[in-house]
Amino acid sequence: MNIRQVEIFRAVMQSGSVAGAARLLAVSAPAVSRMLRHTEDQLGYQLFERRAGRLLPTPEAEALWTEADAALAGLQRVAALASALGAGGEAVLRVAANPSFGATLLPEASRLFHQASPRARLDIVTTEHLAVVERIVLRRAELGLTQFAASHPLLRTRCLGRFPMWLALPANSPLAGKEVVPLAEAAAEPLITYGANTPIGGVVAEHFARHGLKRRETVTVRYPMIACNFVAAEAGVAFVDAFMAMDRARPGLVFRPIEPAPMTELHMVRHADRPLSQAARRFSTAVEKVAATRLGA
Repeated sequence: MNIRQVEIFRAVMQSGSVAGAARLLAVSAPAVSRMLRHTEDQLGYQLFERRAGRLLPTPEAEALWTEADAALAGLQRVAALASALGAGGEAVLRVAANPSFGATLLPEASRLFHQASPRARLDIVTTEHLAVVERIVLRRAELGLTQFAASHPLLRTRCLGRFPMWLALPANSPLAGKEVVPLAEAAAEPLITYGANTPIGGVVAEHFARHGLKRRETVTVRYPMIACNFVAAEAGVAFVDAFMAMDRARPGLVFRPIEPAPMTELHMVRHADRPLSQAARRFSTAVEKVAATRLGA
């Protein structure tokens, strides 16, 4: 499949119809249909089953989808890089990170980074741990920042520090007056918690089990920043990572240390077979400086 065939295949997979693909690509529907049939003739097997104007992908098309999407994304990155270098600018640095890092760590790291690279541009995607890992593996991002170790043969992971979690409380909670909240007292409060299948949910559940305490779970969410919104609405308390607790300006919330506290980490993730660009090296240095300054890493 050549580039144009991959583009058409991708557009049909996304839209589910020839007309939809034509709109996405700004070409005529007959042109899409001709190219699609030509592609199937070349491959020697059917990619889509045609039903009442809809195109349903065959198992062969499903198998091709992930690779075709990644390949086209790679070609688009090449085009963007060639354009930037031709204009005398620097390449875009793509970073994938857990959402909590967007509170203080990434903005401060960005400020330091741009002092050394004022013409550089950052493209930051905040997403969950597994999606960070996937983006690095597929080379859709050059650097990843995650709270949990990433075990994958195509990745290099470096731990930059371990940090105790904090307790997010409504500002009017009696526990807000304590310098440090004992874990047993936190356990007595209604808890905004995380799914057991999420890394942070597993950390919190294991910590309670290790200390022989039960939780009063009231709401289950996926991210600490969402948990903080529920806490601010006085729906309960929540365990949040240290990076989320750096965002002290949230109205209706206070953050207090927990004793004993569960721990999370800061991991820098990169592709094992891809040397870091100069921009990535500068940004990783900025991240380390901010983490060390703000959290004593």
